[in-house]
Amino acid sequence: MNLGRNALRVAAAVGVAGALTAGLVGAAGTASAAPTHPATPSVNCNWQGQGDGSSWQTSFAGDGINIRSGPSTGCAVLGSGFTNQGVTLYCGNGSDADPWWYIHDNATGVNGWVAASLLNFDPENVPPVCG
Repeated sequence: MNLGRNALRVAAAVGVAGALTAGLVGAAGTASAAPTHPATPSVNCNWQGQGDGSSWQTSFAGDGINIRSGPSTGCAVLGSGFTNQGVTLYCGNGSDADPWWYIHDNATGVNGWVAASLLNFDPENVPPVCG
């Protein structure tokens, strides 16, 4: 009977030691792994655009268009615009690849950012870069 208890104690000790070793190896493996995510550019989601004092009248090009707190889909939604709803456009984020414009929704009073492609505005009339 004593032999049986000793065998159980040894088996338990080996099991605990194995679990601890596996945990240490696993933790070390995780800690040493380098992140593989590409760096994402920083976007200011609290940027209130200020142009040169110019403004243009335009409208939303669809329904349910998000007005955001910054020039990115990662920024908070402040409101929504709807087809042909009046918009005052002030300035842009200065990006040729992904232009966003700072606007005032004339119907709701919300100020924010909208992707340029979602407004009815002549692309030849590029607004100044927001300051």
